[in-house]
Amino acid sequence: MDLFRGFNLFKRLEQKNWAYTIYEDVLTIGLYQKEIVQMGDVILPLLNQELFGKSYPIVNYMQKLKVPINEPIYYQGLSKEHIFDLFFGRIRMLISINLDNFINLCIKNGLAARLLTKKETMKNKKNKVDLFEWKKQGIIINEELILGYGMIDRMIFDFTTPSSIIKNMKLQIAEKNV
Repeated sequence: MDLFRGFNLFKRLEQKNWAYTIYEDVLTIGLYQKEIVQMGDVILPLLNQELFGKSYPIVNYMQKLKVPINEPIYYQGLSKEHIFDLFFGRIRMLISINLDNFINLCIKNGLAARLLTKKETMKNKKNKVDLFEWKKQGIIINEELILGYGMIDRMIFDFTTPSSIIKNMKLQIAEKNV
């Protein structure tokens, strides 16, 4: 959560009703409050379109409560006031993941990453329950590791940096090939 605290997004809400940041060109985190609390669902996709030219997955941070393996919200360095604001809907936190930039970051870090074709995704879905997909396409790393929801959840809900996820994947691949 130190990653999130460093953005001072909650502090920026003291001046206006919205704040956002982009981390490692992969994660876009937006906070919305007061009269525009519900508009984040429209604003963040428009922001993605304007900045990146396309849409990407967007998740309401409070969906975290439905994923039992995620780190509890109380351990993420948020103040009690901010936790209650999120719980009661006074503040809405939305997070988007730019999949193209994530793939590019993988490549920059020495991993061969690409989108699976729709046909490859369907084939792998039969074999892998945890397959993450967006617009009917998954992501494969080094032609052996398929990106699952666990890795995506760690980025979105536990604020694990994309570069840390990539380091973890590199370790998994190295251990698998020993």
